[in-house]
Amino acid sequence: MEVNLNPGQSVNAETAQPVARPTQPQTVTPAMSFERTSALESRLQQVSSLRPEKVLMASSLAADPNYPSEKQMTQLAGLLASKLGQSSIQGG
Repeated sequence: MEVNLNPGQSVNAETAQPVARPTQPQTVTPAMSFERTSALESRLQQVSSLRPEKVLMASSLAADPNYPSEKQMTQLAGLLASKLGQSSIQGG
């Protein structure tokens, strides 16, 4: 029995596809990160999809000590439990 310790080598050469690997990994400098962040912030400033009524609703819900209600928590727990049960049945 022969053990191939080279994971880059395929057992069946006919089905192997070469993988292009970068010669040097790209390093992220703080300046690059800042440029990306500032570009994102600039783009967000241009977007006017903010809905003030939804922000107001979310703020009021966050301030409400009775939110989420006991009924909502029970429903959420049931949903999570059923999803957990499904994933264990599927082997996930």
